[in-house]
Amino acid sequence: MWQNPKDFEHAQKSKFLTYKDLYSEEIIKKLTKIKKKDSVEYSQIRKKMNSILEDPNHSYKFLTHDMKGLNRVHIGHFV
Repeated sequence: MWQNPKDFEHAQKSKFLTYKDLYSEEIIKKLTKIKKKDSVEYSQIRKKMNSILEDPNHSYKFLTHDMKGLNRVHIGHFV
């Protein structure tokens, strides 16, 4: 369980840069709730977050309109 955002930090190293994921209190609360309700979904989300940190240049589908500049990813089975 995370008591503060620093407990939820995770550093990933690449050949050239170090990436660190930092989360707001709101996201930490949502992830904690998901972890309690559905541990399988939580592990899929964490796995996807880690893969993005390992390769942030991977091309995910771009969003449009108000969310322009953001990308989306699929979690788990979506077929």
